Amino acid sequence: MAVGSPCPDMARMRAPDNRYNGLDDESVDAIAMLTGASFYEVRAAHKADIAAWMREQELADHPDLAAVDADLNRVAERH
Repeated sequence: MAVGSPCPDMARMRAPDNRYNGLDDESVDAIAMLTGASFYEVRAAHKADIAAWMREQELADHPDLAAVDADLNRVAERH
């Protein structure tokens, strides 16, 4: 994916709905067309967002100061 590609941002923008309902092929195609990314790049960005979101949910559900401290840089980069 090209540097500065909007694909990760576009996937993140749609993430609240997609985190709960999934990302169907039609949505992937639309995001790919709008961003100039490939179908597989959009899927990879979505998968990475879901993994990061799941980790954030684990930390919220079971706060452990050592885990939060170790994860602060990643959290800061996402927000």
